[in-house]
Formats: sequence, C-alpha cells, structure tokens
Amino acid sequence: MSNGPTMYLIVKADPSNIPISAVVKDPHGLNICSSTFSQDLVINFRPKMMGKYNLILMNEGTTDVKFNSILRYLPLFGEYEGSNYDAQGAMLLGTFLIELG
Repeated sequence: MSNGPTMYLIVKADPSNIPISAVVKDPHGLNICSSTFSQDLVINFRPKMMGKYNLILMNEGTTDVKFNSILRYLPLFGEYEGSNYDAQGAMLLGTFLIELG
C-alpha cells in the first residue's frame, strides 16, 4: 500500500512557554512523529497504513495547560501541483480559530 496524504498537526497551548510533548502513534502503537515544544507547534507526517492514529499531548511542566489542536489532511496543492487557494484559506482560518480560542 502506498503512503497516504500528508497530515498536519497544529497545536496551541495556553499558557505558552510550558514544555509540551506531542506524539502521533500509528495503528500498531508505534511512534511515527514526536516533538517537544514550548511555543505553538506545526508538524506533518505521511501515514503508511490505514487505521486509527492516536495523538498524545503531555504537559511536561508543573502549570495547568489548555490545548487547542488540529490533526488532519490539509490539501495544500491541487492537481498539477498548482497552489490550492481553498485549502490555504482553510488552513489560515484554522490558525485564526486557534488564535481566537
């Protein structure tokens, strides 16, 4: 089976400057991407198989943190690799909603 489309993970934590760990696990429970951050996080990955993927967000600090996150396919390029402005608008709207939240 070929790889799936690029998936994007966007996380905003409030308050910022608190260390956070993000891990995405595949259907077999294997880590496919991970990151530790203290500001907003934007990363991507390509699923290798169909199934349920899990996102684990862990507060590595001592202060309570609220998370806003998006984990999904955001088609940045359409057919012929031309820019897909509808997708870019959706991504900007998602970022704006995270900021607003």
